[in-house]
Amino acid sequence: MLNIDKLRQLKELLDMGVISQDEFEKQKQALIQPENTKEKNIGLTVTIILVAIICFSIIFGGDTDPKDLTESTQVSTETNSILTEFAGKCPVEVYSSMYDNIIGVPEIKCTFNNNTDKEIAAIKLYFSPRDVYGADVNTIFTTNELYTDNPIAPGASSSRSWQLLDSEIKSGDVYIYSVYFSDGTEWGNKEASISDIKKYAHKISTKY
Repeated sequence: MLNIDKLRQLKELLDMGVISQDEFEKQKQALIQPENTKEKNIGLTVTIILVAIICFSIIFGGDTDPKDLTESTQVSTETNSILTEFAGKCPVEVYSSMYDNIIGVPEIKCTFNNNTDKEIAAIKLYFSPRDVYGADVNTIFTTNELYTDNPIAPGASSSRSWQLLDSEIKSGDVYIYSVYFSDGTEWGNKEASISDIKKYAHKISTKY
């Protein structure tokens, strides 16, 4: 730290004529120089540390724990499997509508057209309902899982209706996530999680 008292004494000696201007400047520089040197040393030290950190990151940043690589590979394999299950166009064409049924509660109706050359044995759907404001409806009466096991012959159509107990439902999204054929094959995944259903399943919107 700069010695202010010592500098003040030197100025007093200069004012009294005890030392010359040149001697005053020399003594002043001698007091200031250690402070400047200290600041330079600190700056140099910080620079060296930063360079060392950058070099360390470059040299060792590429090293990856084998466990991380394994986990990453597993996630990638699972994702590819999911994409394969939902690969291609949904094998059914779906039309949906909503209305109040005879007892005044919401009802959703879906018509399925089988666009394949195989008989469809069952279809699983996930319904995500919304109210008049577009907010999600989720009460103890909310029906999300929809299912039909009416066989649909190749090129044929079939309709199914489901009664909904939430009177505030005015619209929603229908996700077709499993089309199961009579020969045991399946498009989609009947065990898919909700997050995967919303990512990969075939979606249609419906409303009153």
